[in-house]
Amino acid sequence: HRFERELPNGIIVEVRGNPMPDGGFVSTFLDITESKMDERALRQMNESLEMMVSDRTQKLSELNAALHTANEGKTRFLAAAGHDLMQPLNAAHLFTSSLQQRLQLKNSNLQCREELEILQHIDNSLHVAEHLINTLLDISRLDTGTIKPNVTAFDLHTLLTSLASEFDVIAAEKGLQLRWVDCHSWVHSDDKLLRRVLQNLLLNAVRYTPGGRILLGCRRRPGAVDIQIWDTGVGIPDDQIEHIFKEFHRIKHRNTDGTLDSKGLGLGLAIAQRISQLLQHPLSVHSRVGKGTVFSIRVPTTQVTQTAQANQSSPAPPKLSGLTVFCVDNEPMILSGVESLLNQWQCISTSASSLKSALEKANTLPRSPDALLVDYQLDDETGFDVIDALDECWEDVVPAILMTADHAEAVKLKARERGYYFLQKPITPEGLQAALSSVLTDQQ
Repeated sequence: HRFERELPNGIIVEVRGNPMPDGGFVSTFLDITESKMDERALRQMNESLEMMVSDRTQKLSELNAALHTANEGKTRFLAAAGHDLMQPLNAAHLFTSSLQQRLQLKNSNLQCREELEILQHIDNSLHVAEHLINTLLDISRLDTGTIKPNVTAFDLHTLLTSLASEFDVIAAEKGLQLRWVDCHSWVHSDDKLLRRVLQNLLLNAVRYTPGGRILLGCRRRPGAVDIQIWDTGVGIPDDQIEHIFKEFHRIKHRNTDGTLDSKGLGLGLAIAQRISQLLQHPLSVHSRVGKGTVFSIRVPTTQVTQTAQANQSSPAPPKLSGLTVFCVDNEPMILSGVESLLNQWQCISTSASSLKSALEKANTLPRSPDALLVDYQLDDETGFDVIDALDECWEDVVPAILMTADHAEAVKLKARERGYYFLQKPITPEGLQAALSSVLTDQQ
């Protein structure tokens, strides 16, 4: 037999009993106090560590939950604040566009040219502010999963040709040579989101290339194509590669005149990486300081089952003169800016700021208008409510253009299901004119 016993004085002994060959029995007593005390201390230490780990894990979980809640709150605040900030900027942009068009119709004397130049500076400043807010909103939407890709099959030739044409001018203004290699691979992606990635990468190449060349081209891979942008710019230090995709991170460099470059927000590459992750298109970068950088995004290719139809030139937009437009928006500045543009295009406009005032004015019109221009986010109702009520009032289905700063796909999908035209805020004069032209064309 074998057992342990703790004596009254605290000593722990191990007792072993063994039978003898002649029938006797022998017992041995071994002092194991020290080993047992070590065992107890180790067990207590393990229990203490487990309690500490459990406590730290709980605190970490609580901290992560708090950070997640704070991040969601930040995102919601940014989206709401961005919408509120965009409204006055959009209105100011519409006013400057209207004023520019009026001045251009006048005699091109010196005073008019000076006024146009001042207006252009104002318009440029508004564009910069709008771009900053839109970029921050894009980051927010990408982080929250609001943006959903619309993946289709398309020929890269069209996308690359458009980008080359756009950036040839931008590069030339900086004294850079842009070369591009055409590619007719058909790919499976979202053309608008992929274009955004390539635009950001090209802008980055232009910004960090004081002089030399930029190359836009493709390398075919099994089942994919690598779209690559090479530059002969300043390059990226090895210790900076992992940081360039972080928000507001910019590599300091000097222009050809020795001045420190201060352009850019440090958000372009952050957006490019988030979109590439959303599209599941791997984005990579290789660089050597003083030699240049190459960015590469891998896009899956697809087989084309039918021959692509040749692009047909769009007919010239019809004249808008005499078109009757009924506008509803609860932002007075937006409403006034839109009215100014409509008057400039010789449209006949009626405006209201709510469903109640819209119905009151609708009853005074001799007939239903040619088009409705309605904001989605009103005070106590949605744009859909307003359109339904006005159609019922006029006993007619009036072509409707829904404006919204909401980027939710559900709103866009519902508008399309109802057959409405859709304008994403901030609206531009060109976008509004195109939407009204589509209304007029469909009526003819």
